[in-house]
Amino acid sequence: MNYKKILVPLSLLVLPLFEAIPARANVNSDVNNGRNIVSFPIEEPNDREIMKEIILRRLTVWVRREDNEPVYAWSCRNLRFGCERQVEAFVGYIFDEARIQKFDPWLVAAMAWHESRFNPFAVSNENAFGILQMLRRSRWSSGLRFVHNPQYRTRCRNELGSCQREIIERSIYWTRKTISICGSIQGGLRMYNSGRCDGPRRYSRAVLGLQQRFLAEANEFKANGHFENLTFHYLPITCSNSLANNIFADKQSIIVTTYL
Repeated sequence: MNYKKILVPLSLLVLPLFEAIPARANVNSDVNNGRNIVSFPIEEPNDREIMKEIILRRLTVWVRREDNEPVYAWSCRNLRFGCERQVEAFVGYIFDEARIQKFDPWLVAAMAWHESRFNPFAVSNENAFGILQMLRRSRWSSGLRFVHNPQYRTRCRNELGSCQREIIERSIYWTRKTISICGSIQGGLRMYNSGRCDGPRRYSRAVLGLQQRFLAEANEFKANGHFENLTFHYLPITCSNSLANNIFADKQSIIVTTYL
């Protein structure tokens, strides 16, 4: 019997099983054979700091009158090491993993903002975890301790970066795969959100819209050396969220109203 003729087909059948749960993303293959590639742009010296400031502006709930210091959303200011250091760590992970996997960090940031407002301990009704909301029941999260191990998640509360690098690495990997499967960035984002290339368009529209706003703000800062002037509002610490929502409805306000 010629064993080679048997072993070759078996290896082809087994290979996809291992490829479905990667130890680390394969960064050598281009997405979709050169079409609809979300590539890593040339990183400029201040890109990470600019992204950090863009996210922190959106996480600002109000500014204290006495010292003009921002007060961040509870989900962020409640993190150990403080909101600013944690966001800096998340942004570092995004840029590092995006560079490794040749992906656009601004798209990842837009996804993270839409998914969780950069809250590493956000948990959805469907048991999705992390700043990019990896579903526990999905094969995409297989092997991720942050998703499957509650004790590990608890320990992560004491870690700078809240153990989010593995979430970001896996999320980028699967977003690249979904773009390849669906044949477009829009379809890939819909599949990331719903499991189908023809899923609801509102997710892809929201994420791509956020990406464009982030890039516009970054370009504005690079051109002018500062962000557009924003309206600062001062509130007493005891104000209610509903009061904040009413006062800060103006989109030009530095105050975030949709996620407190």
